[in-house]
Amino acid sequence: MSRCIVFVELDHPPDEVLVPGQVVTGSVEVSVLLDVRCNGLNVGVQWQTHGRGMASRGPLVPTELFKGEWKAGQDLSFPFELTVPRGPSTYEGTLVNIGWFISATANIPWALDVHAWEEVLVDASATDPFDNGPGFVHGLQAETPGQQVLTLLGGLIGAGFSVTVGVAMGEWIGLSMMLPMFVVGSYFVWSSVSKRLARTKLGEVDLELIGDPVPGGAVDLLLHFNPHADVEVQYINTQLTWREEAISSDGTNQTTHQETIFEDYYEQPGRPVAAGERAVFSQTLHIPAHAGPCFAAGANKVIWAAKVTLAVASWPDWVGTIWLPVRPARPSAGAAR
Repeated sequence: MSRCIVFVELDHPPDEVLVPGQVVTGSVEVSVLLDVRCNGLNVGVQWQTHGRGMASRGPLVPTELFKGEWKAGQDLSFPFELTVPRGPSTYEGTLVNIGWFISATANIPWALDVHAWEEVLVDASATDPFDNGPGFVHGLQAETPGQQVLTLLGGLIGAGFSVTVGVAMGEWIGLSMMLPMFVVGSYFVWSSVSKRLARTKLGEVDLELIGDPVPGGAVDLLLHFNPHADVEVQYINTQLTWREEAISSDGTNQTTHQETIFEDYYEQPGRPVAAGERAVFSQTLHIPAHAGPCFAAGANKVIWAAKVTLAVASWPDWVGTIWLPVRPARPSAGAAR
């Protein structure tokens, strides 16, 4: 049996939208059922993901409201003032949701702590820079050398193992059973080798975003490189995707869930590029008005990504992906909060 009951009361209406830097006030109410010592009654404001994936939480800086003895029958009120952190914004998606909570915890020795929370709404669109979450990576999503080696080794092992087992089992039955593994292994081998081949001729290829990616707006995506040899760029395709990813866990097994919300495609013709020439290709990407903000934390991601394919005549394609730091549109000047 719990020795006390704790709940949070806020001074503002539950549907009021808060902004970073705003002071939120309220009180932690405690009803004491049995004599008990509280080693600390703490309150704080924190974001937390919920949905299909394992929960991720933002940093929590607790404020201690009380420490000492409580007597049975007491009804106590502890007022607080908390400052709303800089972001991210409240978000409701299909697989991923981001909620903000005023949470209170009574630390009870030799017993389970008593928790209470109240959800609040936060609009962080006016913050600069906008907080896209601790897992958001700016710039080109490039594989590290270690990841490239693992990709190549995994493909070689998969392809080699499938051939070995298929031959050992004999005839078409063994070969047909191992064919899917061989195809997958071969794909990873080719993926690793083709990236290296593309760089040997194109040099380092980079993607750069120009502009503020907000709902209803547009940004320019620049692709630039200095080839080591003359190349014939046939075309450049860009796939703009908004998707949610969430990883759930069931014991030792993990499952990745994906939901594509929006896709758009762009294609532009190529041209010859001479060795040593500073080649720059530009593509304007349009972000729909209903776009949600990009976010990444732990097992939860809301991703805006541009996947670019640079096709070169008689040579492997170069493929690269860049995340777009999409943010909510800033409120207009003088708009009521």
